[in-house]
Amino acid sequence: MTEDATYEHGCGSTMSNDPWATAIHEAGHAVVADILGLRPCSTTTRADHDCAGHTVIADPCIIQEWLEHDGKWREHNTILRGCILSMMAGGEAEEECLGACKGDNGEDRYQIALMFDQLPEANLKEVRMRLFTRGLVRRHREAIERVAAVLIWEDTLDGEGIHRLVMPIIDVTPN
Repeated sequence: MTEDATYEHGCGSTMSNDPWATAIHEAGHAVVADILGLRPCSTTTRADHDCAGHTVIADPCIIQEWLEHDGKWREHNTILRGCILSMMAGGEAEEECLGACKGDNGEDRYQIALMFDQLPEANLKEVRMRLFTRGLVRRHREAIERVAAVLIWEDTLDGEGIHRLVMPIIDVTPN
């Protein structure tokens, strides 16, 4: 996948000194992206020159192609809204799990604003979308904490690893 086909979510945890906060932030992005079917590509708490971590998901146009390939159809704006929800989920996960967002979350807010500019009547929907994101984070807090715990030990997960940690294990063995 080329760089221009991805969004990097989670750059908002700018050089946090708290590894658990960074892991929760990135796990929030990854878990919400996964439950919304956006197929996150990877998440990491490995710091670079300006960010404490990243979560990468495909560009909405690529996601739309994957869905169509799987026989599903979603309007582009629906996929874009999902990307916004997953971007909001980093800070919301920190708020829910830690009581406060410990990074400045500025890059996330900037990327959210860019995506909102592509939606009609975006200003009317931001508050409602943030509340919806908060509900998703609360509902999937256990998965966020599970992904964060693995990130503390391994510092990077690919999309398959994220999905395995998010989806509940179903026992299919006969009794």
